[in-house]
Amino acid sequence: MRSIEIGTAKRGTKNQNDYRRFIKKTSVTTDGEIADKNTFCLNTERIAEEELYDGYYAVVTNLESDPTEITDVLHEIFGFCTNYQIINRGNMKKF
Repeated sequence: MRSIEIGTAKRGTKNQNDYRRFIKKTSVTTDGEIADKNTFCLNTERIAEEELYDGYYAVVTNLESDPTEITDVLHEIFGFCTNYQIINRGNMKKF
């Protein structure tokens, strides 16, 4: 809310973790004319849409396999990464 009030919500770049994706920009008046000023408000529809996924972890992939096969592959990758971190943590020099 603070960025809406002080006007720092103006930046156009938004990524998937950016709070500004929930801010709606309006540049047109109610008469349909082009507005001189932009107005910003919370996009409650977008917030409600994303609330549906609260508590879930999603994976986007281009694989066209069975979902259980994809989760098995991702589980193996996660195990490899975890083991790699453990091995490297043991080899770190302490200053």
